[in-house]
Amino acid sequence: MVRTSRFILAAAAFALLAACGWGTDGLTRAVLEKGLEGDTEFLRKADFSAIDAKRLIRLRPGSAYYLAFIFRDLARDAEAESLFQDTFRRDTDPWRREAGLELAGYMVRSGSADDLIALARRFRLLYPEDVRGRLLALRALYERGRDGEVLAEAGEILRGGTDGHEEALLFRSLAERRTGGEAWPDSVRELFRSFPAGGVHRRAYDELVAGSANGIFRREEMVFFRARVHRAEGEWEAARPGYRLFPDGFADSPVILREYGDILQKTGRYQDGIRDLENLIPGLENEALAAAEEYLGRLYRLSGRHDKSIVSLRKALRALPESSRGRESDRIIWYLLSSSLRRSTDGMLNMLPEYLPLVHDTGYFSDLFEALSSALVREGKWADIHRVFEMLGGRAEDRDSGRYAFLLAMAAGADLYRSASLPPVRELFETAAVRGEPYYAILASAALGSPAGPRTGSRETPRFSADYSPQDLLVQGFVDFRLSRRGVETARGLREALSRDTLVRLAESEAAMGRYIDSLRLLHRSVRREDFRPDRRTLEAMYPLAFPAEMDSAVTGTAVPPAIFRALVREESYFDPAISSWAGAVGLAQLMPATAGDIARKLRLEAPDLTDPLTNLRLGSRYFRDLLNRFGTGVHALAGYNAGSSRVSRWKKQHQGLPGVLFAEAIPFAETREYIRKVLVSAVHYGYLYHDTAPSETVSEIFSDFPPEPPQEHQ
Repeated sequence: MVRTSRFILAAAAFALLAACGWGTDGLTRAVLEKGLEGDTEFLRKADFSAIDAKRLIRLRPGSAYYLAFIFRDLARDAEAESLFQDTFRRDTDPWRREAGLELAGYMVRSGSADDLIALARRFRLLYPEDVRGRLLALRALYERGRDGEVLAEAGEILRGGTDGHEEALLFRSLAERRTGGEAWPDSVRELFRSFPAGGVHRRAYDELVAGSANGIFRREEMVFFRARVHRAEGEWEAARPGYRLFPDGFADSPVILREYGDILQKTGRYQDGIRDLENLIPGLENEALAAAEEYLGRLYRLSGRHDKSIVSLRKALRALPESSRGRESDRIIWYLLSSSLRRSTDGMLNMLPEYLPLVHDTGYFSDLFEALSSALVREGKWADIHRVFEMLGGRAEDRDSGRYAFLLAMAAGADLYRSASLPPVRELFETAAVRGEPYYAILASAALGSPAGPRTGSRETPRFSADYSPQDLLVQGFVDFRLSRRGVETARGLREALSRDTLVRLAESEAAMGRYIDSLRLLHRSVRREDFRPDRRTLEAMYPLAFPAEMDSAVTGTAVPPAIFRALVREESYFDPAISSWAGAVGLAQLMPATAGDIARKLRLEAPDLTDPLTNLRLGSRYFRDLLNRFGTGVHALAGYNAGSSRVSRWKKQHQGLPGVLFAEAIPFAETREYIRKVLVSAVHYGYLYHDTAPSETVSEIFSDFPPEPPQEHQ
C-alpha cells in the first residue's frame, strides 16, 4: 500500500512538472533535489533522457557521481554508467578521478577493451602519479592482444615506485608466454617469491601454473605456488604442507618466512615450525635471517620456552639490516620484552634499560607497559612501579607515564609505598590528569576534586569549510545523498585524511539508520589522532542514546544507574542487537543463553528472544543488578559481568585490603581490566552528557571507596 502510494506520488510529480512547463531544466533540478532527499521512487520513474547532466553538474559539483550510485542501486545500470561518463568528462576532482575508476569497472565487465584503453590513456594524462591508470591500461592492452605495449607498460611500472608491481609482473608473465618468450617462468617465480599472498597469485596460478607444460616448473614449486593461493584465501592448514617444502630460491625470502610463521601460529604447529626454521637458519643472512630468527623466537614464546625465545629474538635484532629498523625492530623488541615478562616481572625490568633506548615508537609498547604494571600491582612491587616510572621519563607515551603516576599516587595515598624520591601525591595525580589516557585522567581529576566534566564545545552543526580536503568532499557527498553505507566503505581507506567534521557527519548518518556498530567503529580508530579534539557534538556521536525507550524501560525499578548500564551495553555490543560473540554471548547486553535462561525464569519470561532489544536489555539489567547485590560495588559487578562471579570472588580473597581502583589493576585478565576502564569512561560521558551527573559521582558509583581522602604530602 505504501509502495503503491509512492509510485502514485512520483507519477503526480512528473505530471506537475509537465503541466508547469519545467521541461529539462525543471526535471534536472527535481532529480537533484529528490536525490538529496533520498526519494528513490521518484528517481525510479524519472525520464533519464530529459535530464541534463551538464546542468546537473553546474547546479552541484559531484551530483552526477552520487546519482549514478543511486541509479545503479535501482538496477538502472545504463543510466548509472552514463552519469559516470558525464562526471569523468565534465566534473572536477575528487569526483572525476573516482568516476573514471567506476567507468573502468563497467568496461572490464562488458569486455570493451578499446574503450578501456582510451579511458586509461586519459586517466594517465590527468593523474600521472596514480598507478591505477597504468594498471587499467595493462589490463586493456592485454585483452586486445597488444603484448609489446603490455611489456613496455609493465616494465615502466616495475621501474617506478612499489605500487602495482604484483599486477605488472602478472601481465608481463602473461604477455611473455603468449609471445613465446622464455623468461616468463622466472617472472612467475619472482611474483610468488617477493610479494605477500593475494588475489593476483590466484590468477597467476590458474592461468600460468596449473596448465603449464611438464618441466617448466618443478613439482615442489607447483605445490608451493598452490600453497600460497591457499594462504591468500585464508586456508591455513591446507597451506602449511606446501610452505614446508621451501623450494630452492624461495627459502631466503623474508616475505615467505613471515607468512610461514603466521601459518604456524594460526595452526598451532609450533614444534614442526621450530624444527623447520632451525634447519633453514644456517643458510640465511641479513633480512631473511632476521625474519627466521624472529619467528623461531615467537614460536618458542608460544610453546612456553621463553629462554630460547629471548636468545632467538636477540639474534633477530642483531641480523636486521639498519635500513629495516623502525617498525621491524620495534616488533622484535616487543616480543623480546613480552617473553621476558612471561618469565617474570624481574626479567622485563632487567631488559628495559638495554632495549628502551632502541625503541622508535613507544606507543607500540603501551600494552606491555600495562601488563607489567598489572603484574607489579598483583605482586605488591610498588618500588618497581616507581622504578619504571623513572625509567620511562620522556621516552614513553604520555598515557604510559600517566598510568604509572596514578598507580604511585594511589599506593602512596593508601600507605602502601613511601620513598624520599617520590614526587608529592598531588603532583602525581596532576601528572596522571594531564598525561594519562582518559580512564586515568578521569580518576585523577576526581581525586584532585576537579568538578569539570569532559571538555566540550558548541554543538552547532559545522558549516561548509573551504579547508575541507578532496577526500572530505567525496565522503560528505555520500552523506548528503543518503549513501552513507558507501561513504563508510570509502572512509575506511581514507580515515587518516578525513576531518573530524566529516567523520562525525558520517557516523551520525549511520546511527540515524540504526547502524550504531558501523558508526562507532568509524569513530573508534580516530579518537587517538593528534588532531582529534572532540566537541560536544562529537561526544554525542561517540556515546549515542541508542534504543532510548528500551533502555529506560529496562532499568526502571532496578536501581541500576542508567549511565553505567548504557555504558555497559555500548562496550558489550556497540548497540548491535543481532551480534554474537565467539563464546556464544548474544545481543545488546551480550548474554550467554544459560545465564539469560536463569534470569528469564526469575522474571517469568518464557523462551526469551535474545536478539529482541527490550528483552535482552531487561535480562541484562537484572543480571547486572544481581551482581551489584552480590558484590556490593560497581567494580566487582563489572568484573563479574565480564569474567564470571566465581573468579571475582577468588580475586577478592587474593587482594583483600586493596582499594577498588587497585583491585581493578590487579585483575589477571587484560580483557577484564580494559573492560572496566572502557565502561567507566563511557559511563562518565553518558552521565555528563545526558543525566547531568558530575564525573566524580559516576566514578563513586563504580568505585565506592573513591575518591580517596584529599592528597596529603608524604614524609
